[in-house]
Amino acid sequence: MVLTFAAGCASSDKNVKTGQLLRIGVCPNYLPIIYKENGKICGVEADLANYISDKLNAPIEFVELPFVELIPNVETGGVDIVMSALSVTEKRKKKVRFVEPYLNIGLMALIRTSETGKFNACHKIYETKFRVACQKGTTAEKFMRNQT
Repeated sequence: MVLTFAAGCASSDKNVKTGQLLRIGVCPNYLPIIYKENGKICGVEADLANYISDKLNAPIEFVELPFVELIPNVETGGVDIVMSALSVTEKRKKKVRFVEPYLNIGLMALIRTSETGKFNACHKIYETKFRVACQKGTTAEKFMRNQT
């Protein structure tokens, strides 16, 4: 079972001026996309943020937030941009502006090796009651709630 989501950064409609500090909202818990290592924000999104910083000659500040607080912080001006593997959805597009998607991420179910016999066909996943873990406020959470 694989779902493809387009990840993009979301922002307010504010224009960035050369040299202006960019506050970038991140939830650094999604290795290798955005994560924290030895106290430093790392990953694909962090590399892109640094590239943007260089191109705009604008310093950046990563602002760590829980995932569910990313979009509200863009809306209130707490951060200028979100770069945290945020899937583009119609509901989210009503609140923030997304750049053209620059990354496709496949999601899949992970099952214990000892239980693979229970799930030898995709439809068996939907027919079985089990606990699921996913990040609150994500499209993965919405998908799982819609399956029950």
